[in-house]
Amino acid sequence: MYSIHHFFLQIFHLVTYICDQKFSEVLDGHWLINIDGTYSIRKITKLPKGMIKITTTENSFECAFSDIEVVACIRSTIVSN
Repeated sequence: MYSIHHFFLQIFHLVTYICDQKFSEVLDGHWLINIDGTYSIRKITKLPKGMIKITTTENSFECAFSDIEVVACIRSTIVSN
């Protein structure tokens, strides 16, 4: 069971993300991450040897998991018109 204290809303343009800051493991999926002080929603895919693939609609790249800060798991997405 989740506590409401671990959830928050993150709004980017017309999209609202319901985020969960309590997670035990980073699995493949969408996450709120911090890369060099810039926060964004990205798709993460785990790769062998501590590497991950970070994907957006425009590009993707591979880096070490330790190169980023994972802030929250995206639990739901709401798109407004």
